[in-house]
Amino acid sequence: MRHFNIKNSLFVALLASAALVGCKKDDYAPVGESYAITSESVMGSWKLSAVTEIDESAVYLGYPAAVQSEDITSAYAFDTYEISFTTNEDKVSGGYTVSNSSNAPIFIPSSGSWKFYDPNGPRQIKMVATGSQDTVLVDFPSAYLKSQNKLALSFSRKGSDGKAYLTYKYAFTRK
Repeated sequence: MRHFNIKNSLFVALLASAALVGCKKDDYAPVGESYAITSESVMGSWKLSAVTEIDESAVYLGYPAAVQSEDITSAYAFDTYEISFTTNEDKVSGGYTVSNSSNAPIFIPSSGSWKFYDPNGPRQIKMVATGSQDTVLVDFPSAYLKSQNKLALSFSRKGSDGKAYLTYKYAFTRK
């Protein structure tokens, strides 16, 4: 009986040592670019390529997809809309200017300053118009690789109850 306990003890010790040796951190080489939203991925000049309007009530009520959203790019003169971002030394804020020669309806004031709402995990940009306190919070609905040269921004119109009733998704390509 004692012989059996020694075998069990040796077996357990062998398993424990194998587990300890096998549990080490593997160092892998980077796979590729990060999908992180950083000032480097936002900086530069961007041309508006598509605008989608989303009816949040239709989404909530489960209406067909054709009713929930609509591409309104060709309905307005969005083809000349451009935005340029610059950054400050802190890499979480900067300035922006908008070129909108066709006067397309848009939510962003023509120039101002921007700042990541949360620099540790930016999901929004706080944009403040030059010469005023008008502030717009803009969401990042998608993250892209810097090499993809794409930027997505969205803006929601909200009712007095604070709930979004329309959301606009703007797709930009780097100039």
